[in-house]
Amino acid sequence: MLKRQSNIELLRIVSMLMILALHVNFFALGTPSTWEINVSPFGAIGRTFMEFLCIVAVNVFVLISGWFGINAKIKSFLKFLFQILFFYVGIYIVFLVFGWRDLSWDGIKECFFLKASGWFIKAYIGLYILSPILNAFVKQSSERQLRLFLIAFYVFQTIYGWYFVDSTKFFAQGYSTLSFIGLYMLARYIKKYALEKKYFALKKECDVLIFLGIVVLETILFVVARANNLIDLFKVLWIYSSPLVILSALHLLLYFSKLNFSSNFVNVVAASSFSVYLFHSDPNIMAYYLKYARSIYNTYSSFSCFFMMILVVLVFYIVATILDRLRIWSWDIFWKKCGNGIENWFSKL
Repeated sequence: MLKRQSNIELLRIVSMLMILALHVNFFALGTPSTWEINVSPFGAIGRTFMEFLCIVAVNVFVLISGWFGINAKIKSFLKFLFQILFFYVGIYIVFLVFGWRDLSWDGIKECFFLKASGWFIKAYIGLYILSPILNAFVKQSSERQLRLFLIAFYVFQTIYGWYFVDSTKFFAQGYSTLSFIGLYMLARYIKKYALEKKYFALKKECDVLIFLGIVVLETILFVVARANNLIDLFKVLWIYSSPLVILSALHLLLYFSKLNFSSNFVNVVAASSFSVYLFHSDPNIMAYYLKYARSIYNTYSSFSCFFMMILVVLVFYIVATILDRLRIWSWDIFWKKCGNGIENWFSKL
């Protein structure tokens, strides 16, 4: 088993906190309107800045997978599915028991992400299934072949998955396995070749400045576009296939990759980071999460609202991390009793 690198594990935690923050901002409250920008510019700019500061989170999470490479095995894949179903099915059962929801076909479909919710899970499963092919290509290709592939991919995605954002569905604004493949391969290339050749040999402080510079630029462009009703411009700025979002996510990853420290606490907390996503993104829990965010926004003002939002984010993170200990315990029991039989069955396929 590979030793966890605390610098990248800390980035997992940060990216998950960013995802939680995203969902109490534009997702819960909507984008700042033209009226809001004119009447309360500081609040609107602050919300916009926080959105672009955090919007890199999903891309970062996928880049981390590419940084280490997905080692696709039956046990690890089943463990991944068990983790997903533990939260989605488990939460639905709890809601049924307490009478907070009725048993329905829609509810069952949500448990197995057969509805619009859970897009990240479906996209990442697709990436996981394809990862052996992607890893084989990285292993067998030359630096030039991989570099040309990435150039072609990102030119193609930038034109047809970003510029013509409404006319193409297969990139789905970055919410797709196809976009995840590009991120995965980008991180594999940088880890294997680019750092060696010093393409990104910047000081870590430079990576932070580039990251923050892009966030500031996105904030200015978005506020100006929103204030002037330039719908096409503000719409394409905050999607995952935006070149600016991808570049800022990359420099955030590069910054953390250059940190050097070791922390068992960070490693343990980071091991439950994906469970935090699963817990809060479950359709049943998400409804309450968004409700709390809107209630806080409508009740508190300025800094009080900001700190209350932070409190909600931290509480959900802590609760999910605690629940994940039960998931880990359940998986260990399940695999101890059934693991050999399952692996033997798959070996015969």
